Amino acid sequence: MINLAVNILGGHPDDGEIKAYIDRAAEKYPYKELLGIDINASGDYVELTYHWRTVPFERIKRIK
Repeated sequence: MINLAVNILGGHPDDGEIKAYIDRAAEKYPYKELLGIDINASGDYVELTYHWRTVPFERIKRIK
C-alpha cells in the first residue's frame, strides 16, 4: 500500500473516487513519484493539485 497525503477541501468524495484521482495521476505521469493530492470540490467541479517528489538540482546538473 502506498502512503499518500490526501487533503479534501469541500465535498465528501468516496474512497473509489479518491482512488480514481490517484490512478489518473499514475497513468498520466508514470515517470513521477506522487507524494500527495489536494482535492477541492466545489459543486460539480473538482480541482486536483498533485504533489510530486522533486529531483535535486545538483543531480540534474551532473546528468547534463
